[in-house]
Amino acid sequence: MKKTGKVVRGCAVILLVGALALLVAPQTHAGALEAVKARGTLVVGVRKDFPPLGYLDGNGKDAGFEVDLARYLARQLLGDEEKLRVTPVTAGNRLTALISGSADMLIAAVTAMEDRATVLAFSEPYFLSGTLLLVPRNSSIQGLPDVKGKRGRGDRGLDPGGGVSPLYPEAIRVKFWTVSEAVAALRAGQVDAFAEDDILVLALAKQNPDLAAVGKPFRPRPYAVAMPKGEGELRAWVNDQLRKAKADGTYDTLWNRYFGEAGTILLRP
Repeated sequence: MKKTGKVVRGCAVILLVGALALLVAPQTHAGALEAVKARGTLVVGVRKDFPPLGYLDGNGKDAGFEVDLARYLARQLLGDEEKLRVTPVTAGNRLTALISGSADMLIAAVTAMEDRATVLAFSEPYFLSGTLLLVPRNSSIQGLPDVKGKRGRGDRGLDPGGGVSPLYPEAIRVKFWTVSEAVAALRAGQVDAFAEDDILVLALAKQNPDLAAVGKPFRPRPYAVAMPKGEGELRAWVNDQLRKAKADGTYDTLWNRYFGEAGTILLRP
């Protein structure tokens, strides 16, 4: 594709994995699966700002597709979903939380990327997500093609994991560590668009009538359960449970519960 000198206003939560790899060395947590059994508690890092995958419901309880998937794993391993302990993570601290030992695994919208595999182990994908743009409802931006005319304005923007930058290499990115900060900046006119994972953008557009999801999803990416590097037994067990969840109907039940009509157009792994 021909490179263009375009500037994108957009925002999303990002993590510089290359910088993380420089700060921490790969670690091997021996016998994680047996350690969880002995402890009697499964500790899973989840996001609470990423509906419908992870969020707090009207009663302040943990809810979401990924949260219920974590509950399923706790039932399968320990016989009781109440033995799950959810630890909140953000896009900015989730990998550090795992590597530091604060969680046994992450089910937190973690994209299985090759560079992350140098410090983490990934399960088979349980979700596929593309990137969409969230804009004010009266915005002239209706998709990526509309961004092309915004060259040389020095606008501020941000790119989720490099989704927009390859198309617009001169995009200026602004880092927001939480979704709420990014949405607030969008509403305040500090940025023109929020480029993020399609399921989140669709949920935010549904929750906020003044915002709209525009364009078509691009650059689909797999979400996977993230575990410490070297935990082959734990990884094999998680993969086995994901297959069981699909076979016994749990996966379909959660899919329909949390994605509803949107689930008919989302990609399934």
